[in-house]
Amino acid sequence: MERRTATRKLLDHLIEGGLEQFAREQRTAGKSWRQISMRINDRFGEDVHPETLRLWFPDMAKGVAA
Repeated sequence: MERRTATRKLLDHLIEGGLEQFAREQRTAGKSWRQISMRINDRFGEDVHPETLRLWFPDMAKGVAA
């Protein structure tokens, strides 16, 4: 069973479609983890470090320019 942090649970709740879908869309559009982190802060008022995002979604970290 995967453990989710309180921050990840909150972001899943705040973001329509959930954080994973949001991150996947952003990565597909060529956004870096830092850009995604800043966008989350701007849109949802939550701080999440770019490295945390990368660790949460290791399958998205490969093959896309960061």
